[in-house]
Amino acid sequence: MLEIESGTRIVHSERMELDDGTAEYRVETRFEADGEDALLTLRMIFADEATRETMIETGMEHGMEASYARVDPLLTSPGGQ
Repeated sequence: MLEIESGTRIVHSERMELDDGTAEYRVETRFEADGEDALLTLRMIFADEATRETMIETGMEHGMEASYARVDPLLTSPGGQ
C-alpha cells in the first residue's frame, strides 16, 4: 500500500507478467457517494504509453468487468448475500 485515505482512496502498486517482461504500475482507487450508491473509480498509471498499450492488448478490462459484476450483487443485497 502506498497511500490510504480512509473510506475514500487507496493507492497501491501492481505488476503483471507479460510475454516480453513484467509491467509495473500504480493503481488509484477512489470511492465516492452517489446518492444511495457508491461510485468506484479505478485509475491505472503506467510508466509509459507502450506499457499501457501492451496492457490494453491483453483484454484485462473484460476480466476486471466480469469480476466486478460478480461482486456487485454481494454489495447491493441486504446482508451481502
